[in-house]
Amino acid sequence: MENERFLELVSQEVELNHPWVKEGRIPVIYGGMYARMRYEVALLLPSPNSDADEYVFPKPVTPTAEEAGLVADYINYRRNYYNQRWQQKMLERPVDVDSTTRTVYLTKTDHGWVYRRDGWEQPFAPHRNQPPYTLEELLDHINSIGDTLYHGWEEWKQNRTVPVLPELN
Repeated sequence: MENERFLELVSQEVELNHPWVKEGRIPVIYGGMYARMRYEVALLLPSPNSDADEYVFPKPVTPTAEEAGLVADYINYRRNYYNQRWQQKMLERPVDVDSTTRTVYLTKTDHGWVYRRDGWEQPFAPHRNQPPYTLEELLDHINSIGDTLYHGWEEWKQNRTVPVLPELN
């Protein structure tokens, strides 16, 4: 019963049959929509209906499959913050959700990669007047304080296994 309700709520925001959801456990959210669910990480993609993105800022563009694999890997990294029992519960679901997390929304734009955390009042970071980030640079930025990377992030990067995901048409 609990799992059915969870799937019902998630399916209102995430296309559960999307290949990156199924193979990478990435909550794919279209356009500028923000989720009601508390995903660890969500990837904003252009809406299949191009008119829907007319007033969305920043305008998302579709990442490569390799970039989507890095997003899936980052979700795996974030899951490691939790105890084993909760990690197992997360893995029983199609995407990682925790009621206490502040979702990290990742968006690829024509200007580079940007992010926003759930609850921020300010716009996406980095701002347009800053140099563009690759996804790798953005993930380093998210996982650091100043020039110091969070404990374990560098080790994770060195030992990670990035899943191979299909390209989108």
